[in-house]
Amino acid sequence: MRSIAVLALAGFCSFAAPAFAAPVKYMLDHEHVWITFRLGHLGFAQAVGTFSGTTGEIIFDIEKPAASSVKARIDLNSVHTALPARDKWLLSDKALNAARAPFANFESASINVTGKNTGTITGNLTLNGVTKPVTLNVTFNKIGQNPLIKKEVIGFSATGSLKRSDFDFKTFLGPLGDEVNFSIELEAIRAD
Repeated sequence: MRSIAVLALAGFCSFAAPAFAAPVKYMLDHEHVWITFRLGHLGFAQAVGTFSGTTGEIIFDIEKPAASSVKARIDLNSVHTALPARDKWLLSDKALNAARAPFANFESASINVTGKNTGTITGNLTLNGVTKPVTLNVTFNKIGQNPLIKKEVIGFSATGSLKRSDFDFKTFLGPLGDEVNFSIELEAIRAD
């Protein structure tokens, strides 16, 4: 249940936008980062939840996308499943253990451009005190001026998965399933 994430967050592999002379720094817009996760529930259906409160930065090089980078921090206490009792359980030491490790952190290690507006980002996700590699499949959506805030904004979509057991989350393995699938929608605002 940690969409990680954050993970994810992130994306950069695009590549059909205005050229810049140098890499540009964008700050994740915490009001416009949505992380959704899905986890098997007793084999009947997928339990769904979201995380908000994600912060971080993207260093985007439109001329050399593979030289870009991303860092993101997901606030696990922001988990929301539309059921307060479930959220409370998810935050407990039986699940996310958010009192001990309240954030998930993602930092990219490599970016691979796979198409005109697509790519993969592999990075290190730290969750529950454990750091493991996670790969995101990323789509570049758009870069341009947001007419509401009059600032340059960049947007990405991403998907990925992780195993709960890789991050020492073992409660109800089997009934709840091990694999967590997640998707990320994000906007980031040019920093300068």
